[in-house]
Amino acid sequence: MPNWPTDPIYEEMTSPADGDKVLVNDVSESTVGKKIKWITWENIRAWIKTWMNTLVETSGPTVLTTGAIADGEYLKRDGTSIVGGTPELSITAAPASDHLASGVKIRLTAAATMAFGDVGYIASTEKVALIDADAIASMSGVVMCVDASISADAEGNFLLIGIARDDTWNWTVGGLIYGTVTGTSGNTLSQTQPSGADDVIQILGVATHADRMLFNPSLIQIEHT
Repeated sequence: MPNWPTDPIYEEMTSPADGDKVLVNDVSESTVGKKIKWITWENIRAWIKTWMNTLVETSGPTVLTTGAIADGEYLKRDGTSIVGGTPELSITAAPASDHLASGVKIRLTAAATMAFGDVGYIASTEKVALIDADAIASMSGVVMCVDASISADAEGNFLLIGIARDDTWNWTVGGLIYGTVTGTSGNTLSQTQPSGADDVIQILGVATHADRMLFNPSLIQIEHT
């Protein structure tokens, strides 16, 4: 047979139609003289679609969308199909296990070692420092560490708004959650308002369960006189 691509009898096809055919080597064919077979572009497209469906979980969608995906769209599940759709935010009210969070997250650098649930403010170094309600300069908590731990000067995941779960928490459901004057890892949250002179009261969220909270920090803060 002629050699591809140097032999001039072959030309590149850039826009195949359903009826166009290509030659393939059937490795499963044992009969000499029958190994070279043809397949249509329509067959190829059908095979690709079938193969893509195998990438979807067994109990999930079984049909891929047809047609183009518009700019700004992404693939999403719609019943038994995968279709194009516009981005949307969905927050899980009850994360499946301890030390999980669902919501809007951002990657930032920690100024000190931080653990899951630690709340931080943006320091002048552009890093996340642990909040301390003793003074306004160390408050304005805006993010929560949602990695198991983040080392000092390392980058990690922080929650901007969403649901966090920590099975060591024991919140009063429905109660507000504030920043604390402790200022140490593992001790940035409390349902008791700071009450000392110059202490800062900042609502960081509300308890939705004994072990879960809606993290939604308020930037309105009250400073004791």
